[in-house]
Amino acid sequence: MVNETTGKVYVTNSDSNNLSILYVPVDPDRSIITAIPSFIRGDGASTSLITVIPKDSDGNDLGTGRQVTIRSTAGFLQGTVSDNGDGTYTQVLKSEIRSVTATISATVDGTELSSHPKVFMIINGHPSIHSANPSWGFLRGGTQVTIEGEDFGKKKPDVLFGTESASVLTWSDHQIECITPPQQNPGLVEITVTNNYNNSKGYYPEGFEYVDPNIVQLRATRQPNTATMVLTWKACDAAGAFTVIRSTTPDFSSDLATTPVTGKSFSDASTPPTPPGIYFYRVEYQ
Repeated sequence: MVNETTGKVYVTNSDSNNLSILYVPVDPDRSIITAIPSFIRGDGASTSLITVIPKDSDGNDLGTGRQVTIRSTAGFLQGTVSDNGDGTYTQVLKSEIRSVTATISATVDGTELSSHPKVFMIINGHPSIHSANPSWGFLRGGTQVTIEGEDFGKKKPDVLFGTESASVLTWSDHQIECITPPQQNPGLVEITVTNNYNNSKGYYPEGFEYVDPNIVQLRATRQPNTATMVLTWKACDAAGAFTVIRSTTPDFSSDLATTPVTGKSFSDASTPPTPPGIYFYRVEYQ
């Protein structure tokens, strides 16, 4: 038996007729990922310990025996994930020989966790990119992005989104304002900043996502301690205008990923997916 509110799976004891918990799903929002230390040398030898602590919807540790995977956009994960038997799962991340920002992600039993900590691999005097905001824009380019970090230099830096040059508007040693160049294909690209004072580079893999403006993007977020799913529908027209159509409880009984959207009419059925989590769908907008 499955509790539709918590996602917990129960089994009936044939002798006592009592219910026992067979499986408790992970809560992607309450689960924890840490990276210690978060600043390491970009020398190809320094390390950071990545720790994952899976938790349920009540914030309780889920303990041992979970299937945990860890991913990093930079550096080198050493060996496999260790189940430490105390509710924590760990893996060592070793640095690259460059100044690069690694974004960490993890899944537990196939569910991706919400937290995405960063590990900054630093070479003194080289640019270090801490964030890019906004982190997405349209294929046609023209999105103004603020890049935060360190050691961008005293001279005007060069900025690449993928292999294309951005237009730098203003800059300081810690912040760059730039306009994104166009791209041919949607997806994540690396941001590269070149310090033209000392000709050094800093990298931010998967730091920016290019989005097709003719696609509707949907994001459903599970609310803590409930099975309620709130879905925000956003439609992009051919000119790149981004409009919130509505927020609703999605119907996961149909395949939203392939269902054509006509006009602005959507289902309001409230059955959440299993396991609960954060789900992304893209649907053609007609």
